[in-house]
Amino acid sequence: MPILAFHGTTQAANAWSQVQQACSTNLEWVTFEFPGSGESDMPTGPIDLDVVVSDAVASCWKDGLTEKNNLTRIYNGIESIIQPVSIDYRQQFNLPEDAVLLGLASRIHVIKGQHYFLAIAKALKERSTTSNIHFLIAGDPYPGQEYLVDEMFALIREYNLQATVHYLGKVEQMSNFYAAIDLLVVSSVQPDSLPTVILEAMQYGIPVAATAQGGALEMVQENETGIFIPLDNAILAAEKIHAILPASTRHQMGAAGKERVVTYFSQAAFEKNMKAVFEKNHSSLKLAIIGSRGYPYVYSGYETLVKAIAERMTARGVEVTVYCHSHLFINKPKQINGIRLVYIPTLQSKTLSQPIHSFMAFWHVVFSKADAVLVLNVSNGPFGLITKLFGKPTMMNVDGLEWLRPKWKGFGATYFKWAAKMAVKFNDLLVTDATSMQTIYEEQFGAKSVVIAYGADSSQGANENLLASWNLINRDYYLIVGRMIPDNNADKLIEGFMASNSTKKLVIVGDVPYKDEYASKIWAMSDPRLVFTGYVRSSETLASLYKYCYAYLHGHEFGGTNPTLLKAMANGCAIAALDTVFSREVLQNEAFGYYFSKSSESVKHWIAWAEQNAPAIEQRRTIIHQGVTEKYTWETVTDLYLYHLKAIIQNKGKKNIG
Repeated sequence: MPILAFHGTTQAANAWSQVQQACSTNLEWVTFEFPGSGESDMPTGPIDLDVVVSDAVASCWKDGLTEKNNLTRIYNGIESIIQPVSIDYRQQFNLPEDAVLLGLASRIHVIKGQHYFLAIAKALKERSTTSNIHFLIAGDPYPGQEYLVDEMFALIREYNLQATVHYLGKVEQMSNFYAAIDLLVVSSVQPDSLPTVILEAMQYGIPVAATAQGGALEMVQENETGIFIPLDNAILAAEKIHAILPASTRHQMGAAGKERVVTYFSQAAFEKNMKAVFEKNHSSLKLAIIGSRGYPYVYSGYETLVKAIAERMTARGVEVTVYCHSHLFINKPKQINGIRLVYIPTLQSKTLSQPIHSFMAFWHVVFSKADAVLVLNVSNGPFGLITKLFGKPTMMNVDGLEWLRPKWKGFGATYFKWAAKMAVKFNDLLVTDATSMQTIYEEQFGAKSVVIAYGADSSQGANENLLASWNLINRDYYLIVGRMIPDNNADKLIEGFMASNSTKKLVIVGDVPYKDEYASKIWAMSDPRLVFTGYVRSSETLASLYKYCYAYLHGHEFGGTNPTLLKAMANGCAIAALDTVFSREVLQNEAFGYYFSKSSESVKHWIAWAEQNAPAIEQRRTIIHQGVTEKYTWETVTDLYLYHLKAIIQNKGKKNIG
């Protein structure tokens, strides 16, 4: 049984428990603290893998480890969750509007350097020509060390800092602290392995000034996300801090720090890196994908998913085969971008096209060399019997709650509900794209599943000039993107807009690949403010429509992580969405979204509110990118699919692992 040893902080143990649950092998772990802390001795006994949380920890432990130890550095990660602010410390202490607030957050302890922080504060006040610099200290002492607080206050009086240093004690909700400060100072006089407070500050867009030691050297990028200050020279430290206090410098560093956290120090990055330790090389994996219209054809979320992960998997050495609808491709190359393509004929029918295509593809794949099969769309659930009988490991992305969609009535709804049950029964692993969808499948079918969200590309290059094709003006139109089907509620969105007094336009992007009464009804709606673009194939044009709209209206009723919603977030849209559990999960409730109910009247009222509150709409645009966390990047999505595909191959014949 593998033994995993963490050298550094115990925080990693909590995150590792999630990784362990997803691993196909049993693992044990032990944790050791930073050398010199007095909390642990060197590990004894056989250790198969040593994981350190920073290079600083590695350098401290290396002398005690043997050559047999497999030493790996994996940074801890933090959840990218922005909590609501309930306390305004600036208001509480009656600080001037232009006050620049420097913060220190740690337990009150001699090694955390509160005395050094106060010395820096004194030096800053003496060199500054203004009185707008204030200091905030958060943290409480260890039991029995309360005298340290008294010593700290004595030093505040000695330095004559009573009017500018404010002590909070223990802070339960640190988001309030980060919302208040403009710069985090880490004044520790002894090295920390990987100070979480630095990650938290950077996550909130706060630049960092840290003593040049320990894990901080790996977290902070000098003059990019913050600065390093000396350990024993308060005057020099104050000079360096003073140089980055201008607002433009702080904001630039804060933005860079936030991006660095997402890339290297997020929870998703930690779990991805930890899982990768136990994964074998992917180069031998042969994967077949069934259930989309094909590659590189992109029409719906399925095709977007296939294109994104197939290209990334191929780049990593996976042999990917995509089954395509033959009639959609005039030229039928056997391979594009290293992805093998198999063309299967089918009927051109709204209801029968995909099932017939998938049925034939399933029979083809079981006689192929594919190691595993990725199936999209719960309608293909019954066909899992074929791969099950032939021993082909199969993963299914069930997508949305198809049996609840208005376009499927009577037999259609009954079939999809039955198909979902069969998907649970026959497939080795189910994938749901949101935790709320995972809960539904567990409650209705008693089925376990793994959550893998859809991904979103980072904001693509937009060109305002492309709006001229439809005589559109920046911020002078609302936007709808999606297929013209009942459960996307385009009719209610349009009717609500038409009933409003808005002088802006409403742009409707979308189509259906077949003749449809509902879609025809929408296209027949008449209003000089309506602009129907049809399907927009150019990614740059679509990105431009997102980026320059006044607000994006999202009416999708069913499904988990909706790709169009993620695109709107990635392109910096203010978003109003139909109030569903799925929209609230992606938009983190009110953090990033506004909501309306399923009625044209509700849409009308929201549009009226939006046009009366332009500053609020603009502010929402500035923060929306924060919601597109590591969880929603295509790299993370690809990592998770590869990991679980490997797992079902290793556990061939087992059902619903994960």
